[in-house]
Amino acid sequence: MIFFFQLLQGFIDEFFDQNPISQMGIIITKNKRAEKISELAGNPRKHMKVLVKCILMHASMSTTMPIVSLL
Repeated sequence: MIFFFQLLQGFIDEFFDQNPISQMGIIITKNKRAEKISELAGNPRKHMKVLVKCILMHASMSTTMPIVSLL
């Protein structure tokens, strides 16, 4: 789980470094359901806060990893 988080963190940092005026949103899917965890925004710190909270919550609830989609 920690490795997965580090990959996402690196991707988000690199994405906003290369695309400073872009926006991103994060959606997770699990058990055929999608959940929007981050609205479209151009602030990488906002996405990282939400992502940390979500990963900690899902790690305590389940051993299966949700699929994360970045918009």
